[in-house]
Amino acid sequence: MSSINRYILFELLKVTLIALFGMTAVLIFSDVVKQLQNQGLGMFQIVQALPFLLPYALRTSLQGAVLFAVCSVYGRMSATNEIIAIKSMGISPMQVTWPALLALGIPMSLACVWLDDMGAVWGQNGLQRVIIQSTDEVAYGMLRTQRSFSKKHFAIAVKNVEGRKLIRPTLTYEPPGETHVVTIVAEDGELRVDRKQSRLTILMRSGKIFVPGQFEMSFDDTIEQTLPIDTTHGKPITPQLIAEQRERVETLHKHLNSKSLTDLLKDRALAYRYQSALQRYQTEERYLSWMLTKFHQKWANSFCCLAFVAIGIPVAVRMRRGDFMTSFMLCFVPIVSAYQPLQFVGSSLAQSGQVPAYAVWVGNLILFGVAFWLLRKINQH
Repeated sequence: MSSINRYILFELLKVTLIALFGMTAVLIFSDVVKQLQNQGLGMFQIVQALPFLLPYALRTSLQGAVLFAVCSVYGRMSATNEIIAIKSMGISPMQVTWPALLALGIPMSLACVWLDDMGAVWGQNGLQRVIIQSTDEVAYGMLRTQRSFSKKHFAIAVKNVEGRKLIRPTLTYEPPGETHVVTIVAEDGELRVDRKQSRLTILMRSGKIFVPGQFEMSFDDTIEQTLPIDTTHGKPITPQLIAEQRERVETLHKHLNSKSLTDLLKDRALAYRYQSALQRYQTEERYLSWMLTKFHQKWANSFCCLAFVAIGIPVAVRMRRGDFMTSFMLCFVPIVSAYQPLQFVGSSLAQSGQVPAYAVWVGNLILFGVAFWLLRKINQH
């Protein structure tokens, strides 16, 4: 590697690290912390959760950081006529792009893939542990301030909270596997959390249980109602998991094809089982489409780093300004306004099975096409 390339690589890494630190801090404290506060977490719980949020924050800010670094370094080189000096020496401008493309764009793209997997396992599982451990504190905090606390399958409302005692609690929940909603109103109650089993238990004394339009019952003693706390155990989508899911779908498909139409017409029970098997096959097929889409999306989103670098270099060089923010915004705004909608549409269509999963790469291919055209332009002129 020549001295000029070593210089460029050093400058790129230096600016990338500085920008990454700043963008990650802004993302965490302006967006992530606010979302956690909206969920009812206090500052102590937020501080505990911050390390588990770093993979997500770093992966998101890394793309902007590499684009910022490329625009800064190459914009400054072009503004001080260093690119012209390199051309006058008979050296192709493409020679000074390799440090950014090979030593920055590709490694950072692979780092984004690793951060995505790390966030799905270590980050998500750690965040769930923090949330579960603080569920009772969060619940009591929200009940004291907002008089209500809700999760996916249940909601609790109270008239007041005295210490750990709930005054006039009203619980509304949907039992597992049922379509009706059960409502329990009591004189007082208390919340308890089983952290090992990820369950929330509400003790309610002297009240009524009723299902609208079906039945109503009073009770004078204390009853316990166990409520599940939503937990999702992170697991990265790998080719092995996709192969297992594809094999499951193919097995179900063969099972469906083994049923003859004549047998179905003769036997209603068999027809019912066939319909159930068909619904299961369709569900598993949709899940396979979702897995394939998420797998391709992870790689496509990560290799945005390489695409951003490839576009940022020629834009910064052609702008020939020391004002690198102009080059940065000139790249960033079109990418956000054009690339993100393409990604969203491609992902939605792929998850529904209307297009192949690799359709999520369309936005990347367009970026690489534009970058290739711009790089040829600076090499020719």
